[in-house]
Amino acid sequence: MPFDHLPIIDLDRLKALSLAVGRDALVALAARFGTSVDNDLARIHEGAATGNRALVAEAAHSLKGLAVTFGAGRLQAAAQALQAVANASEDLAGPIADIEAAAVSTKDTVAPAVGSLYSA
Repeated sequence: MPFDHLPIIDLDRLKALSLAVGRDALVALAARFGTSVDNDLARIHEGAATGNRALVAEAAHSLKGLAVTFGAGRLQAAAQALQAVANASEDLAGPIADIEAAAVSTKDTVAPAVGSLYSA
């Protein structure tokens, strides 16, 4: 995958988020993370299936913002790449596969990473 060199989660960013919003809020945000990712992926697939590249770009932008918030480097890069491709009218298949792979690994990592901040 083209983004394997990037961290799935930047723990320093996650720690900063924890300091900003507090433990309870971060745990709640992490609990909703997967649902938010899934909703944006569904919108990406809908846009790709219907030829609505604006919807693909909008959903990719939403995922990018979510990824930035959590320090999810791979997901952020994949979302940024998909957003650029959607806006450039290039083939979407590869970038959609990349974002799906990044989304899976990130969803599997967020809750344990948040939990690791508070275990000791």
